[in-house]
Amino acid sequence: MKITRLEAMRRSQLEYHRSHPWRLSEGGLYIPHSYADMTPESLRSWDDVGFILNRRRVMVWWEHPRNVYSEAL
Repeated sequence: MKITRLEAMRRSQLEYHRSHPWRLSEGGLYIPHSYADMTPESLRSWDDVGFILNRRRVMVWWEHPRNVYSEAL
């Protein structure tokens, strides 16, 4: 049994994906931040990356475990 609301959301996501494509790298990743002109000292402890899996967009937000640990203390 299909849930109408979720099916409508899925269709709208696919339509948005068709009309607003990502600029993917050669490896198929969407990298919104450029680190070409940064020094190692100025890098952040978090980052995000996106990719397309089964015609759906997936975003991964990553934070360095050391940063998570120090904030938890």
